[in-house]
Amino acid sequence: MDAFDKWLSARKAFEDAALGFLDASTTLKGVVTRSEASLAKEDIVEIVLGQHELVAESFHLIRSRMQHSQRILNAFTNISAQRVPISKLPAEILSRIFSSFLASSSKHENDALLNIILVCTRWYQVATSTPALWNHVDLCTSPNPVYGESSSRFGRVKLFLTRSRGLPIHFHLPSNRRHFNRTDMVELGLMLQSQEATVGSIELHGRISYSDTDSARYSLTQSMLTLISTPGRSDSLRALTIAALRPSILEYPLIWPPTPLAHLGELTLEDLVGPACPSLAQVTIMLSKCPLLHTLRLRNLETSLDDSLSPIQLPNLRLLDISNVPGVVPLLSSQISPGANRLDLQETVHMGSYLTSTPNLRVLILDMCHNHTCHILDPMLEYVTSLSANQPPPRLQALGFISGAMDSELMAKLKKIVDVMRPRTLVFINVSFSALREQDEELAEYQLFDRRETFSGYFPSEAEKWFRSRVDRIITYPIYPSQVYKGVDSFLEHLAGFE
Repeated sequence: MDAFDKWLSARKAFEDAALGFLDASTTLKGVVTRSEASLAKEDIVEIVLGQHELVAESFHLIRSRMQHSQRILNAFTNISAQRVPISKLPAEILSRIFSSFLASSSKHENDALLNIILVCTRWYQVATSTPALWNHVDLCTSPNPVYGESSSRFGRVKLFLTRSRGLPIHFHLPSNRRHFNRTDMVELGLMLQSQEATVGSIELHGRISYSDTDSARYSLTQSMLTLISTPGRSDSLRALTIAALRPSILEYPLIWPPTPLAHLGELTLEDLVGPACPSLAQVTIMLSKCPLLHTLRLRNLETSLDDSLSPIQLPNLRLLDISNVPGVVPLLSSQISPGANRLDLQETVHMGSYLTSTPNLRVLILDMCHNHTCHILDPMLEYVTSLSANQPPPRLQALGFISGAMDSELMAKLKKIVDVMRPRTLVFINVSFSALREQDEELAEYQLFDRRETFSGYFPSEAEKWFRSRVDRIITYPIYPSQVYKGVDSFLEHLAGFE
């Protein structure tokens, strides 16, 4: 604070000097104007007065800036008086700071937690006594002796289970046999059972492909599915809220726990092929045991169709993401509650029937990478033009398109669709738009050659002006994050308005 006081003293002295100079200049001005100078000297007086005005204005500016500085200083002083050293913060505040740090950390959460407990004794005490910091287990990181009990392969996991004090555990598991195998996962399952631990979420990632069956046989993914499917383990899953299973080629079938998963809100099944991929009937049985399910993602499933399907009710479903799963959309369409829907349309899906069966549809994102854009827009245009006066179209919160191209002809069709459906938002992700080149336009007038269209990621200005007169906003993303599904999911949830 000594430096602060010196700065205040210096500032006060400078302000006094400036005010003194201003007063002296004012006095000088009065003396000069009252003097009876000769005509020759009057020109000099005018110059002096002009210079004096400039000096006076500059000092007025200095004074106003000083007053502003003083106001900032007063605010800073008031805040400083209320601040306390971090060592005096109560444990409740520190634990909240730790939680925020872990949530925003780009590192593995386990490593970030390690950084916290190594700072000082008090931080160690606060962190180890906060259960919410220890219920996220990332098995991608290798066991570290600093966590204790390094003699056991799962000593670190056991430590997390102990310190979480009964909170549901959230697991992030890799599919890499260098880390774990089937035997290890059996040990993990026994540990969960002996500790009476519950699983809050499972995020399971597998490789895109395997070079040999041996890798698949000992993959962690297969072992985790075995853990889920083993009778007697379902008690550990009674609090499961998120299950993201993204394995690859597996040799064992996926058997969902026989008991209902009453709290499951999100389910992702992706890249399931061969025996590991359940039939469509098995999928519906799984869904029937998840009454609170609000997010369902089914992607790249080689599932088989079955005539004997169990009826399902999904009253809380808000996000349906179906990609490369033929035959599932017509089955589930009648069960969709208001929410967001991203559909990778197959040729077997009739757009008119789908839109008719989902009157509460709020967000529709159409993936065009497997179908030409006209194969999607033509059925939609046919549907909207066939509507009668007493048959209103779905009032979409957002209508979007992913991974495709739109020329002038398709843009004209989209205008007709938007003019009838009137969505509030138009979304384009990785969509290229056509634009007639200026030189081609000039030559086309002389019929030297046909008009040619070039494609770019920029929305045509003329079309944008027209669409903005019909919708509230237009959102364009030039690059679709095909490897980061989570970002797209969050975006859809935001559009649906239930985030």
